[in-house]
Amino acid sequence: MNRWFHPAFEVELIEAARYLEHQRGDFGRQFLNEVEAAIGTIMEAPARWRPWPGDIRRFLLSSFRYTIRYRIRRDEGLVEFLSIVHTSRQPNTGADR
Repeated sequence: MNRWFHPAFEVELIEAARYLEHQRGDFGRQFLNEVEAAIGTIMEAPARWRPWPGDIRRFLLSSFRYTIRYRIRRDEGLVEFLSIVHTSRQPNTGADR
């Protein structure tokens, strides 16, 4: 399967990394590394995580309180990465993408 990133996903990712970098110098890099690993894990078996709600699936990062939301487009052979949000801030961000 191929992957596609919603433009807002990329903006959210950069903003989160910058915020974490300001909190502690190496948090931004650690966050980006964990997101990269999470995307790889999702791409290995995207159907492993069940849909919630509708056809949106969630992957929770293990070291940071962020959720990656994505959707599988089987007919197009595509995994769409829709949003990455902090679990306690703006939890519905990207739900309408």
